[in-house]
Amino acid sequence: MILKDEHILITGGKGMLATDLRKELEKEKCKITSIDVDELDICNEKAVHGKLAALKPDILINCAAYTAVDKCETENIATEINGTALKYLAEASANNKIKLIHFSTDYIFSGEFKTPIPEDWKPAPINKYGEGKLVGEKNILNTTGLNFAIFRVQWLYGKNGKNFIDTMLKLSQDRPELNVVNDQIGRPTSTPYLSQLVVTALKADLSGIYHLGPSNYCSWFDLAAYVLKDSKCKVNPIPSSAYPTPATRPLYSVLGLDKIHSALKGNPLLNKTWQELADEYLKD
Repeated sequence: MILKDEHILITGGKGMLATDLRKELEKEKCKITSIDVDELDICNEKAVHGKLAALKPDILINCAAYTAVDKCETENIATEINGTALKYLAEASANNKIKLIHFSTDYIFSGEFKTPIPEDWKPAPINKYGEGKLVGEKNILNTTGLNFAIFRVQWLYGKNGKNFIDTMLKLSQDRPELNVVNDQIGRPTSTPYLSQLVVTALKADLSGIYHLGPSNYCSWFDLAAYVLKDSKCKVNPIPSSAYPTPATRPLYSVLGLDKIHSALKGNPLLNKTWQELADEYLKD
């Protein structure tokens, strides 16, 4: 697909991913409309159908999400934003022949694995955030006549939002040591890198479900230790059991990348490591 002159609508436009996606899409000379909750409440079915019928973009990229994982345990709005709203977005997209791009998560899986998880493995979320995102996926899959791509991603960080790397850097300035869990494993993914991958996938006109991320994976402890390797702050590995949170996190939820590697065969973006992404982030 040639993106030049395509009209792309981005929801959740003020967020971390949407901000970097827009920058990447601007390089393709396409028409971009970026809106946030003040212009469209995606939980309002009538408003969603009205807005998409009026704008009629070629592609809708839904970056709107409720990502405060622990708050999802008690906030019902989280499931509405991450789950129910996707029924409205999917149906309105199908009605107006719009391709829908949506982002899901490794948290739809239980984490009880020892090898990277393929796209077709059975979801079994162990927290409310994962449950809500899975509802969203099902609403997309159950919409007749919809052209869509669901990109499952994990451990995102970027300049335009609160994230793990920034938190570690800030805490390290005030503390001589930090305790970080070493038994949760995933692919730390920067939003500038993810944006490049998404644009590449759009140009390849991919449809269906794909996992995206850097070529290798690590624990939160590994990431923190790498980011703080030149600081005076000592990083100590601890088990998740020593750091209880309202929402249970999956332990090994590494997303398998075989499908995207097959689809974008030979693309150098696929060779990027999480260390390279962290280095790029720290340089900016």
